[in-house]
Amino acid sequence: MADRLEKETVGAIADRLDDLPATIRPRATELINKADCEIETTSVAESAVEVGDRLAKCRQRVDAIDPA
Repeated sequence: MADRLEKETVGAIADRLDDLPATIRPRATELINKADCEIETTSVAESAVEVGDRLAKCRQRVDAIDPA
């Protein structure tokens, strides 16, 4: 099926990859990759680490604010 997709369709899927539910994203990425349109994806574990890092930085900033 991937070999029959037009480049525009593959591009549209790739553009909306972040909007897809996490359960569907790996299959969509696989479909895109089979259509010879390699894209860079982030695993859920990598995303969780990134979110954790951002949250830690936000907490540091909040702690640095003068309560007055």
